[in-house]
Amino acid sequence: MSVPDPAEMPSWQRHLGDQLVAAAGRLNHRRQRRRRIAAAVAVVVAIGAGLAGTSWLTHSDSAAAAIHIEPLPNGDVAITIAARAGHVDDAVAALRDAGFDVDLRPDPTGPSRVGQVTSLAAPAGAGERVVIDGDDPPTITLAYGVAAAPGEPYGAPTDPWADGEPLAGVDVDRDDPAAVVRAARDLGLTTRILSPSNGQPLSDVPPTANAAGYLMLAPDLLFVHLSDLG
Repeated sequence: MSVPDPAEMPSWQRHLGDQLVAAAGRLNHRRQRRRRIAAAVAVVVAIGAGLAGTSWLTHSDSAAAAIHIEPLPNGDVAITIAARAGHVDDAVAALRDAGFDVDLRPDPTGPSRVGQVTSLAAPAGAGERVVIDGDDPPTITLAYGVAAAPGEPYGAPTDPWADGEPLAGVDVDRDDPAAVVRAARDLGLTTRILSPSNGQPLSDVPPTANAAGYLMLAPDLLFVHLSDLG
């Protein structure tokens, strides 16, 4: 069977042939990239398994400690910030080693979270976990903590008692929100207290109120989350 000369083919046939060649090239590229991602993910998962018993992290620890990359049965890939967030450099290394493109976005925060990954973003969503197309993965955006300027709101709130935060080392009963507010104000912090019933601001904590949690929302702003007014 003779092969027709492309120059003698109708233009639509030449165009169709070009499209098929291009499509085949794209499919091959995706398959190669998927294999590369799967191989890199296997290495990251294996390293992570070796660290399963480790209870501490430093910048020099494995990239797997900063972020988890998990291939899903349907071909998608789940990317999750580790329970104890690692350094952004480790997360970038893990993602790039797995074949992903990465962008970085600074996120104002307190001293305890500077340098940590604070959130992930991809076209399909954002948060501590994103799921992306494993065949044609998009660029992953990593938000990472940078020191907030005085009075600048935090993009990533912090634990008030974490190292470097205003209440670190302060001996106060955290189950007593009124006592926590007094201690915070003694340190010059502004407090924000909202009623759990209607979300309206309160000037002080009612004596019988119970606390659900506390967050630093800015270098000098403590948010007091009340579970109920007692």
